[in-house]
Amino acid sequence: MSSAVTADMTVYEACKAMTADADTSSSQMDQFESMLQCIGTSNAKSIDTFFLIYASSLVFFMQAGFAMLCAGCVQHKNVQNSMLKNLLDACGAALGFYSVGYAFAYGGMDYADPNKTFIGTENFFLIGVDDLMFWLFQFAFAASAATIVAGTLAERCQMAAYLCYSLTLTGFVYPVVAHSVWSPQGFLNANAVNPVGLMSRSFLLVCSYKLLLGDIFLFLCFLLISNVALPVMGCRSD
Repeated sequence: MSSAVTADMTVYEACKAMTADADTSSSQMDQFESMLQCIGTSNAKSIDTFFLIYASSLVFFMQAGFAMLCAGCVQHKNVQNSMLKNLLDACGAALGFYSVGYAFAYGGMDYADPNKTFIGTENFFLIGVDDLMFWLFQFAFAASAATIVAGTLAERCQMAAYLCYSLTLTGFVYPVVAHSVWSPQGFLNANAVNPVGLMSRSFLLVCSYKLLLGDIFLFLCFLLISNVALPVMGCRSD
């Protein structure tokens, strides 16, 4: 007997009905494998979304680690101030990356376009962005990257200045680096239609993706920022 698939069915029920109708002569094991494949295909987007959220939460939890590190490196009287600055990192990063940061980094991505750009020029304030999970993942990276310099600025700057720093780094500095490496219009992206002629595609693949988890480009960028900030801010005050 044929089993109709209705809108109120769960994915499991729908796949079970379709598998039963597909081939009644197949073995129970074959039907089971077909049902698993159907469930995996139907839930592919949900699974991808779940792992992006999970990965984003892991990256964002680096905020807590940097907060503990900074709190242990400052005087006891400045612990609350240091913790608040780490909180401002997340707040400033959210504002900066939501408004212009994402647009500068990944706005108007087009893998078929061979042209290179310095920064993106579309999707400001996430207008026209459908994949919000990708934004969340990139925001977690931007916020964590901005926290790297927090230890350098601990006990050296005012709260308002630190918030401006967070907005600037996540709204412009981080997006420029991210656009160059991971956007198809970036000059270091390996999947671009026309990668930089002086660099081999294999080298760009290593730089763009195999080093993504280590974020070597961002660490070098913020290490440079820290080295610039140190002589500008001077020694810590008692």
